[in-house]
Amino acid sequence: MSSRSQLVYQICSSGQLAHAECFEFTIPKDLLDRTGNLALRTAEAFVVNWHGAYVAFLNSCPHTQVNLSWSPNQFFDIESQYIQCSMHGALFEPASGVCLRGPCLGQSLTPLPTVVHDEMVCIDLS
Repeated sequence: MSSRSQLVYQICSSGQLAHAECFEFTIPKDLLDRTGNLALRTAEAFVVNWHGAYVAFLNSCPHTQVNLSWSPNQFFDIESQYIQCSMHGALFEPASGVCLRGPCLGQSLTPLPTVVHDEMVCIDLS
């Protein structure tokens, strides 16, 4: 197995998530250690299906670094339009992670490179 493939981590099946659904996951510590990327300050993350595109982010608000989820796998506001921080209600654009409202206005969630391979949603940390 190449070192590149060792930095690809399968999250879930592409058919598992409908539009505006999220799935929380933990990036294995050994994978984080192999990347050498200090920006990955947490292993907690989530992936969202946004109009058929899969986007993954660290589960950390840029304002206070708290987890964003309201409850397991629940990241969206009540209208399923924006990712909403559970602590202070900041709203983030699902496709880009940019904060549109709240104390971290203009900042962004930390994205993770996401690919779909053989109907599996993966992050590629190579």
